[in-house]
Amino acid sequence: MSWRLLQLFLSLICLVLSYAGNTCTIMVMRKSTWRKRAATTKLLFCVLAVTDICYMSVFVIDGVRQQLTEPLPDSVEKVCAIVLEILYRYSISVLVVISVERFVCVFCPLKVHDYFSLRNCKIVLVLLFFITVAWNVLYVLWVKTVERFVVASVLVDFALPFAMITFTTIAITVKLCLIQKQDMHQRRSWATNASATGLLIAANVCFLLTMLPVRVYYVCVVFSPSVCSNVYFYQWLYFLHNLNFALNFYVYCACNENFRTDALILLGCRHVPDSRTRSGHQGLEQETTLSHRP
Repeated sequence: MSWRLLQLFLSLICLVLSYAGNTCTIMVMRKSTWRKRAATTKLLFCVLAVTDICYMSVFVIDGVRQQLTEPLPDSVEKVCAIVLEILYRYSISVLVVISVERFVCVFCPLKVHDYFSLRNCKIVLVLLFFITVAWNVLYVLWVKTVERFVVASVLVDFALPFAMITFTTIAITVKLCLIQKQDMHQRRSWATNASATGLLIAANVCFLLTMLPVRVYYVCVVFSPSVCSNVYFYQWLYFLHNLNFALNFYVYCACNENFRTDALILLGCRHVPDSRTRSGHQGLEQETTLSHRP
C-alpha cells in the first residue's frame, strides 16, 4: 500500500509539472508578438503540449482508480489503457510532424508555405489522430504474444519515430552549419531557424532519455524472462516513461535561450527591453521559416 501511495504522489507531481509546463508552452507559443508565418510551428507545439496534458490527466486518473478499495469494472481499466496508448502514439506522431516541418523549412524554403500552410497542418493533425486510432485497433488485434508486443512497442512505437526525428534533426543541424557560412541574408535566416530547431532537439533528447529505458526492459524480458520478476523496477521505468509528457517545457527552457527568455518574460521574471518592444528580437518571435523572394 505504501508503494502505491508513493506512486500516486509522484504521479500527482508529474501532473502538476505537466499542467504548469505545458500551459506555459502554449502561452509562449501564442504570444501576440509572433508573426503570422510562424503560425504552423506554434500550432504544432501547442498541439503537442495539449496532448501531453491529456495524457498525464488520464494517467493520474488511472492511478487514482487503482487506489480505490472497491475496484471499478474491467471496462474502465481497458478504456484508460486504450486512451493512454492513443495519446502516447499521437504525441509521438506530432513530434515527427514537427521534425518533418523543420526539415522542409530548411531544405525547401520556397515550398514550405505550400506544404505546411496553417490549413494543411490542421488537416494533417486531424488525419493523424484518426490514423493513430486505427493503428491502435490493429495493435490490439495483432499483439497476442510477448514477442509481438516487443516488436510493436520497441520498433514501431519507439525506434521508427526516433529514427525519423534523429535523421531530420541531424540533417537540419548540418544544413544550418553550412548556411551560417554563406551570405548575410541566409545567416540572418540561420538564427531564426536555429532557434526553432533547438526546441526540436530538446524534445528529441527528452524523448530518448525517458522512453529508451523501458523499451530496453521490454527487450530484456524476451531474452531473459527472469528480469520481469522485479515489478518495482518496471514501475520505476514506466514512471520515467511518463515523465516525457511533463518535462518538455523545462527541457525547452534549459536548451533554448530564446525560449527561456520568452518564458521568463511571460512569468514576469524579466522585463521586455525597449529595443525588443520596438523591433522584436531575433528569437522565437521571428518567423520560423526561411523568407523567400519572388
